[in-house]
Amino acid sequence: MRVDTKTIPMFTFGGLVLNVEHPAAFETEWLAAIDPLKELHTTPFLRGDEGFKQWNSEGLGWKQEILRRAARVIAKRSFQTFSTTLDMDDFSAINAEQNFDLKVAHPYAFCARYSVVSSWPLVGVEQHPRPSEDGF
Repeated sequence: MRVDTKTIPMFTFGGLVLNVEHPAAFETEWLAAIDPLKELHTTPFLRGDEGFKQWNSEGLGWKQEILRRAARVIAKRSFQTFSTTLDMDDFSAINAEQNFDLKVAHPYAFCARYSVVSSWPLVGVEQHPRPSEDGF
């Protein structure tokens, strides 16, 4: 098998499936885990980009500890994690022929829809409650 070493543009969307009866428990534990941060976006946080520049002086070990605490909350409070990744070259090729982004979805919305569909078995949904023309 040959692996192409060129950079391939990708779009990834992910999230958590939580117990809807206990959303406050997740929120409380999450905010405590990422304290003193108010929100956590992993890539900008680790790079020290965007709104996370002020934390660069704390060092990598401090950042890793924040991520470990956050991961423990996710492991404790979520039923399942999910992610969907699109190869944007493939998306662009399909879109050029079929205007996919106008008919079905922008990459963000497409990934969100696919993630919801793939999560149905986790919450006991056998099929889409209201079938639609686009299959979602």
